[in-house]
Amino acid sequence: MNTSGGMSRVVGWISVAVLAALVTVFFAFVLQGGSCLDAAPGQGESSCTTGPAIGATAALVVGVVGSFVVILAAARAVVLGRRLRRAAA
Repeated sequence: MNTSGGMSRVVGWISVAVLAALVTVFFAFVLQGGSCLDAAPGQGESSCTTGPAIGATAALVVGVVGSFVVILAAARAVVLGRRLRRAAA
């Protein structure tokens, strides 16, 4: 295996893992939406809710898929790195 080409593939998989992690965290946890219900004066209390802007179910799906992509990309980077070390030895 070409060492420089192989190393760029390892860096590519690591980049995929980092990018997938950032996108997952952004959409599942950072991007929030909310709403408030104001009660009439003297008629109770106002209440506000917040949650993921894409919805709880979609945030769960994004989290699961993003985690899978991160694990897959990290595993590919480790396997390719081990192959490179064996080929160099």
